[in-house]
Amino acid sequence: MALKDREEVIASLLEVTEKWSDKSKDEGTLSVAPAQLRKILAELVDKGFLHFVEVQQLYITTHKGYLFLNTLTQK
Repeated sequence: MALKDREEVIASLLEVTEKWSDKSKDEGTLSVAPAQLRKILAELVDKGFLHFVEVQQLYITTHKGYLFLNTLTQK
């Protein structure tokens, strides 16, 4: 995956995670393989850009994630 494509995927994930609880819905629209999507999501959680609510199987964009998204979209 090229850096630009990766940034687009990360930006898309950060934008949609507020109301996104079923990962499989967006795998196709993001054109990302499931294994690659899991890796990117884990990385975003590790960096503090996303928070994972295990009980609800829900990803939530954090304040830090919104700040990072803002820097990505300003490029």
